[in-house]
Amino acid sequence: MKRTTGWKQIRGTLAEQRVAGALRSPDAFWSDFRARARLMRQEQPGSVPRWQPLPLRMAYAAALVAVVVGGLALMIPKVNAANRIKSLEVVASHSGVIIINDEAYRGTILWITDMKTDDSG
Repeated sequence: MKRTTGWKQIRGTLAEQRVAGALRSPDAFWSDFRARARLMRQEQPGSVPRWQPLPLRMAYAAALVAVVVGGLALMIPKVNAANRIKSLEVVASHSGVIIINDEAYRGTILWITDMKTDDSG
């Protein structure tokens, strides 16, 4: 069985913990810190312009508008009315015509049954 440690026991254990040696004085700590900091290369931050120039901001805005309009144009479903067949006149003798418009793939299936022509033999 798994036994969990209670908060009272954790607080008591932490209260019993002591630092192994005496703490250094703050002045000694900071003098040691400054000595070690001098060993490391300290670079000053360069001047960064807070605002971009106006033409550059306008170019960013125009590019954002172009991306949004282009994305919306791609999401609008395309309807091509020229591919739809609503009626058809078949001159050769036949028994029936079936027109199926597929909305999902935007295609049309045309089925002519029992069509007889002079070429068909």
